[in-house]
Amino acid sequence: MRQTKIVIVGAGLVGASAALFVALAIPSAQVVIIDVARVRAEGQVLDLAHAAAFWGHSRFRAGDYEDARDADIVVITAGAGVRPGETRLHLAKTNADIAAVIVDRIAPLAPEAIYLIATNPCDVLTGAVYGRLNCARERVISTGTSLDTGRLRSLLSERLGVVASAIHAYVLGEHANRP
Repeated sequence: MRQTKIVIVGAGLVGASAALFVALAIPSAQVVIIDVARVRAEGQVLDLAHAAAFWGHSRFRAGDYEDARDADIVVITAGAGVRPGETRLHLAKTNADIAAVIVDRIAPLAPEAIYLIATNPCDVLTGAVYGRLNCARERVISTGTSLDTGRLRSLLSERLGVVASAIHAYVLGEHANRP
């Protein structure tokens, strides 16, 4: 039986968190982390391997696009952050361009992969990736406002003195520009 291969593109905090979550949720998965700064991916893999020594997952590796061959799932966390004075519309254009490069490199190697988009603005980029892949819509998924929902629940938990898992509140909609 073939191991599930999950490729995470972007070795920042979101990419590293995604890799840790995958290792805990799917212990048999092979996790490949790709980043434009390979040394960053290698550092994340070392940190994850050291943490995984406590539960036995040892299938992390830093890679390049060729290592995405036959991936089952591709998680895109790579992208630029909002710069001072920049709008989310500018961010969408910048990150759509980054996502296009990623998709163009991986799609021929993993033609059946499911894409999970975590780069902001998630829903906008999910549409851009879906259009670029021209695939079944269920193969491109957005994390949407999941992170914002987690942040809200955590803040409410602290404020109300209730465990976060007992709070059922959700964030809906896209971020707005801040004044």
